[in-house]
Amino acid sequence: MRISPINFTGIKNTGYCWVNNELNGHKLMKINLNTQLTQEDKKEYRSLIKKYPDYKNKIASDFANIEFQSDFFGLQGRFVMKLNGEMLDPTNQDSSVWNFVEKTVNKIKNQNKEDFVVNKSYIEGDDCHFGLIYNDDFDRYIDGTNGTIGLFGGEAMPLDCHDDILEIMHNPDVVKSGANYMANIIKGINDVVNKY
Repeated sequence: MRISPINFTGIKNTGYCWVNNELNGHKLMKINLNTQLTQEDKKEYRSLIKKYPDYKNKIASDFANIEFQSDFFGLQGRFVMKLNGEMLDPTNQDSSVWNFVEKTVNKIKNQNKEDFVVNKSYIEGDDCHFGLIYNDDFDRYIDGTNGTIGLFGGEAMPLDCHDDILEIMHNPDVVKSGANYMANIIKGINDVVNKY
């Protein structure tokens, strides 16, 4: 991972994590992919937000937080995709927001590892601490207050990783694997929607 202020890919400061918590019998799992948009992606993003202001990122305006969430209560489950905390509907007549999310996830998945850029000031700032798990304090997962945090399969990160956890969650290998996982989820949703 290189630290640099310049990025020609349209995205930078991309992170990935998986969180679990349980509240009043509800088991909640969130997979988060958070990325800063630059250049041509930001132009498309701003145009979408102008048309659909509910999807605006309230933490940092040039970031897109893409989340897959499952909520189980007993045997009943609900699965949703979100952009900046707002639910997405792939069957909406205007599918431009869904298409933007799918394109962004695939771009991250296919990006060359050497093209990932993470700014140290971002990792140390509020945009990261409150943006990676959208509008939620990252530190409250580190100390276990809001649940557990990990990378894949819902397994909690070992305690000896916690000092470097934000760097790990912005590591190109981790992010690309997470984006690939999320791309498969999106493909699965598209397959179901296109069946009907």
